[in-house]
Amino acid sequence: MQQKVFITFSIETNMDPDNQFEHFDPNEITKILQVQPIQTQSYDLECKEPPRSRRPGNPWCSSWIYRLGGYYDEEQYNHPDGYIQHLLEQFNEQFLTVKQNLIIDIQNRYNAICYLEIYLFSAQDSLTHVSIPSNIMKSLLTVNCSVDIYTHSQSIEHYPRYEQKDMYKFK
Repeated sequence: MQQKVFITFSIETNMDPDNQFEHFDPNEITKILQVQPIQTQSYDLECKEPPRSRRPGNPWCSSWIYRLGGYYDEEQYNHPDGYIQHLLEQFNEQFLTVKQNLIIDIQNRYNAICYLEIYLFSAQDSLTHVSIPSNIMKSLLTVNCSVDIYTHSQSIEHYPRYEQKDMYKFK
């Protein structure tokens, strides 16, 4: 069974139904970071739909989401944690080592929040731990980034909350 493993990094403004804060234009974040996101969302005060989940879809915040990952290759990595380590190193090189100050500037300007989320589907019993190298953890703390890990025993198709969102689709 193929395991889908990926990480997402998001920059988001706080939910703001009263329009009390400044919200970023996701295209501006793309220009600043010079990285193409998997998904973006602009703040929309006039949205008449009820608030939905934190992301993607809540019209009362801006978000910019980047994704790394895909299907875990057992021949190349003998454990899912090895692939997760590889993705974290890629993320660190692409964002934390060279764009750390830009991320902090975005956070300060828009009171934005950062999230790093690790997803593993079809895990069954294969993942007992996830190690985040200390250098990456230090960088995540520097940009005040929250880290969440989501493991799922079944494939993504068994979880309807994910299947509607492009962020979770792979070709």
